[in-house]
Amino acid sequence: MWLPPLTRHISPGLIVLLAVCVAGVGTACGKESQAPSDPFVELGYMRANQAYHLAKAYTPRDEVDARAVRLAMGLALMNYQPRTDDTIRRALVEFEALIAHGGDDEAAITARFFTARIWQMHAEPVDLRRARALYVALAKDHPGHRLAQYAWVKVGTMDLYLDHGPDAKTRIRRVEGYLDKLSDPAVRRSLRHVLGQACQVLIDDPARALIHYEAALADGLAKDNLLADVMLRAAECARRVGDSGKARGYLNTYLERYPRSHASQLAREILASLP
Repeated sequence: MWLPPLTRHISPGLIVLLAVCVAGVGTACGKESQAPSDPFVELGYMRANQAYHLAKAYTPRDEVDARAVRLAMGLALMNYQPRTDDTIRRALVEFEALIAHGGDDEAAITARFFTARIWQMHAEPVDLRRARALYVALAKDHPGHRLAQYAWVKVGTMDLYLDHGPDAKTRIRRVEGYLDKLSDPAVRRSLRHVLGQACQVLIDDPARALIHYEAALADGLAKDNLLADVMLRAAECARRVGDSGKARGYLNTYLERYPRSHASQLAREILASLP
């Protein structure tokens, strides 16, 4: 479990939520809590409204318990439906309180990450400069923490697609430098995926993209949706650089694992067209 529980009330359901929110970093481990009234279980099932009301009704036993509940409140408010400027503002209030009074515990680190995410995606208006600064500060303050390392993936994505200063090749080289900051294999795989896509989209360099995709595959991709995407992209890049054998290998593996996927027919057509 990559986010240790703050109390027994924080279940692996939180890990599921964070895995969804950060686009593939990690997977839930262990058994789910059996408590039907656990707000983190509700968050794990993306039932934010139920989670909010459970957390609001819960009476904390101590300060650590109170911080766990406050974290649940903030995460629930981020996803509360209907989402409004007020629910996002209230989520920020919860996160900022955790950051101001919690030092470096898991609640504070998680709150810092999602504060940055709010400014990146949910605030009205968004403030990408502020979001980037918050991600960088978190990453530098806690270089070994998985969420803090994943902040580099967020920074890298913004630097690749929103930085209009240097040319695309220079931006890619700069973001490739972030790989050295990542000791967590799951986070490194995510950045490799981002870089591979950038090499395809921004500079149309299938050979360079293939390097990143093959590194991600060698590192081990646990999430099926990410694995499937990388295998198809690696096959296309291999085909374009003239390595039909490698392309065929990726496509055959893809079809063995995902024979009824939405892209399986396309994969078969590409396979049949290879020399």
